[in-house]
Amino acid sequence: MGKEQPNSKIIQYPFDVAREDETLALIDEALNAFGRLDVWVCSSGLLGPPSIGATSAADLQKCIEAHAMAPFFALKRAPAAMAKLTEKQAYPNAAPKPQAYGSIVVISSVATVHGGCWSPCYTLACHAALGVVKAGVATLKGTG
Repeated sequence: MGKEQPNSKIIQYPFDVAREDETLALIDEALNAFGRLDVWVCSSGLLGPPSIGATSAADLQKCIEAHAMAPFFALKRAPAAMAKLTEKQAYPNAAPKPQAYGSIVVISSVATVHGGCWSPCYTLACHAALGVVKAGVATLKGTG
């Protein structure tokens, strides 16, 4: 993307979405690079085994970590970083941030409200992600 969009700054930062300390490190990296955090996107596509019989507790845990822990840590940690205000930075396309705001986007599927068409792990984890998002909305609504 850097070649097609030379004024865009890209940070390649692999991290474990199920670890709070790594989520905090990623937030710190974004703040150190840009001075601000405006958008956080969570998206996972881990499906798990196709049936309950084939699903182990470890499979279930991996799906929950991928689909529900990532939004949980984003909703817990990103708002404080999104509240940071900044002056205009020196990199191209930089803009000042004179007021606190941000968006946390959690991408999931219709498995959040329906079951039976996907693996048990995926369906359960998507339901859990929806619960995390609803709790986050109740907590963060009106905070910017």
